[in-house]
Amino acid sequence: MSCSQNGEKSQSSLMVLVSIIGIFCILFIIILFQNVSFKSQTINEILISRISRYLDITKGFVRESALLSSNAACYDVAYKGGHSVEGTRTWICNEPWAPAVDDARFFLGKETLEFLNRYASKYNVTDPSLSIENFTCVNYNASQYFVESGITDEKLDIEAFGSKINVTLGEDNATSGYDFDLEIPRIRFWYMYRIFKKWSETTSLPQDICAGLPLVCGCNPSLGYCRSNCPSFETYSSEQIEKSRKYLESLFNNQENIECTAIMDCCKTRITGNDASARACLTWEEWPCGGCNRENPSVLCVNSILSGTPSDVKSINIIGKSDVNKTRFLQFNVGVSIAWKRPCLCQAHELGYTDECGNADIVSAEPKGTVTAMFSCIDKKYSLSI
Repeated sequence: MSCSQNGEKSQSSLMVLVSIIGIFCILFIIILFQNVSFKSQTINEILISRISRYLDITKGFVRESALLSSNAACYDVAYKGGHSVEGTRTWICNEPWAPAVDDARFFLGKETLEFLNRYASKYNVTDPSLSIENFTCVNYNASQYFVESGITDEKLDIEAFGSKINVTLGEDNATSGYDFDLEIPRIRFWYMYRIFKKWSETTSLPQDICAGLPLVCGCNPSLGYCRSNCPSFETYSSEQIEKSRKYLESLFNNQENIECTAIMDCCKTRITGNDASARACLTWEEWPCGGCNRENPSVLCVNSILSGTPSDVKSINIIGKSDVNKTRFLQFNVGVSIAWKRPCLCQAHELGYTDECGNADIVSAEPKGTVTAMFSCIDKKYSLSI
């Protein structure tokens, strides 16, 4: 009996020992897996933190690029008078011809988008792998009321849409859509635009050139440059252009940091016979010095294409800018093209004609005169980041 009892006690002790060992093994395995899970969670949190940090750095780069792109676009669009093609845009074409606010917004957005996507394409980070997809739209928040009231005189408000930032770190990756808005201070594009538009609508230059056509009656009747054909009309036109330049400066309140110049590019005259009875100035249709120059804008960015692909936006031609003598200041250039004719104006004794046109001392002769000029103002209050 004693041996049997001892055997049972030994078996019981062994089972207890095995159970205890089993429990310890299970606890060890649980603790081990918990540590592995904790380490894995910690690693994932570190990776997520790194990816998030790289996304923030990349977004900061994009916003800084947008600021630089906007400065460069403002310079180029202002230099060309409010559009993006080569040649200064005409703001007076016998009458006011300034671009609307939305026209200027379109070309600013078009140029800024081009510059911004150039920056994005050059962003190259390999560890982790980072890429920025092209933006599809840059919009300048401005309205006719905001511009004319001076609210936007010293700032720009832009929005950029349609881009994504891709980050790959090992086997982990993240994609973040990126639309943003940005206020850019210390740039007076809309101020310059506002003053030039007011000048183009109120200057008397077209009427003054018309009033000088009687001087053509005493000049060579054939088509030719004023300097050789009709120097009196050239002198008179130069004086009227200078008068208009001074008026433009006065609209800027004669600020010391605004410098305005005006250069006459071309002046031509001609005299032809005409039986018309009109005595007012009419447009000289041939425009011997060249006609009026402007680029027609397309549609501004709208909500339906903000999240689209680059193919949703019209293609953009890369404009060569090496011919622009850039300063670090905003320079606004506008063109003026005036071409008038006045039927039945010249007096008989000036041309030797004997036939009448309304009065005995008036003959059927039509003097014609055309001038083109460029008015330019540089704003030295703020320098540009270009």
